Amino acid sequence: MVGRLGVMNDFDSNWVESDKLSDSKEIQELYEKKLGSKIIKRIKIKDREQQKAGFDIILYLKDGRILTIEEKFRKTFYPDILLEIKHVNGNNKIGWLYTSAAEILAYFQPYKKGYNLTLWKLKDFTIWSRSDQFLHLVKEEVIKEVWSKTVRSGKKWRTQNYAVSFRILRNKSFSYINSEYEKNKNNLPLDFFKGEKDNNDP
Repeated sequence: MVGRLGVMNDFDSNWVESDKLSDSKEIQELYEKKLGSKIIKRIKIKDREQQKAGFDIILYLKDGRILTIEEKFRKTFYPDILLEIKHVNGNNKIGWLYTSAAEILAYFQPYKKGYNLTLWKLKDFTIWSRSDQFLHLVKEEVIKEVWSKTVRSGKKWRTQNYAVSFRILRNKSFSYINSEYEKNKNNLPLDFFKGEKDNNDP
């Protein structure tokens, strides 16, 4: 998936149908572990306008926080996060990185026999993606530009994405970490960096 600049991928096959998985007990327990608080109420967004704004769920936590969340579930493990910057289906539209109004990006990756969840401050990603540093990393192909195609329910479209390595992100402050467990541990398992070269670090 993270190939040469401009590579076209059948990206749809890499995402999980997330509705049932999102509702599962396993995923709720992952949220509570990462957030360090019990979920007292969970609202799954069905209103079309809110969905367009990037809300998948709203979590009400016991400690008083209310979080709007956009969820992404990867079917296969990759050592990166894909950020959609353009959506092409007859008209060019900016991707969810710039349109989402959710506070948190919840990114699920298959890990061992379950899933690993990382939580990210979405607006920090948006701001960083426009910075000189980010654009330099794209130019040097440290951050990969990936074009992908999707076919779903008879409809076809393409998306332009940036694949950002977890190795780069471990040096950023974009992680949304609240629980004491997460504050005292690496937010990403060491396995996530396997096979990557240190000289790719910015």
